[in-house]
Amino acid sequence: MRPRFFISLFARSWRLIAALLCGGALLGVGNDAGAEQLSAQEYAVKAAYLFNFVKFVEWPPTAFSSPEEPFVIGVMGESPFGDVLERVIHNKKLNDHPLVLRQYKRGDDLKGCHLVFVSRSEKDHFDEIAQALKGGAVLLVGEEESFLSRGGMINFFVESDTVKFSINLPAAEGAGLKISSKLLNVARLAKKAAHFRRDYYA
Repeated sequence: MRPRFFISLFARSWRLIAALLCGGALLGVGNDAGAEQLSAQEYAVKAAYLFNFVKFVEWPPTAFSSPEEPFVIGVMGESPFGDVLERVIHNKKLNDHPLVLRQYKRGDDLKGCHLVFVSRSEKDHFDEIAQALKGGAVLLVGEEESFLSRGGMINFFVESDTVKFSINLPAAEGAGLKISSKLLNVARLAKKAAHFRRDYYA
């Protein structure tokens, strides 16, 4: 039997995934479906997490030029989400800010984004991406082992067939972001270390 991927954040996330994937799609896939189907399940879970990050992180008022300005979620590089992330945020708002999804490639101007998911395709270029967003209130989310040590703020990982995440709290606070205790309580926290040259987990 192939592994199952579960989400352990909040009950609302479970309901969201169930609605998106018609309830049973988080079960292990059959032998004919292969790794591609399994990957799709994993990224459906990660898409639901991203939506919860929007709800449980507070951006400073200066991150928005007007009360109705869109909240921009950017995917940098090759998107692993298919259309599921678009479906998760469809018609959703953060207060009065409608959520919009934008796809970016290397060299694009990321200013105006509020959350950026950095695809694995950009793992060798993260330093450039972080530099381009320096000084902005942007939540940087990734899924590579060295992501937090290079200045990322939230990093996905899979443990015991479960999608989990770790948080670099000082990096988030340095960008002016406030992360809810509800989110911190279900995350692994990177301990303070000089320049975060390595990942340290509680």
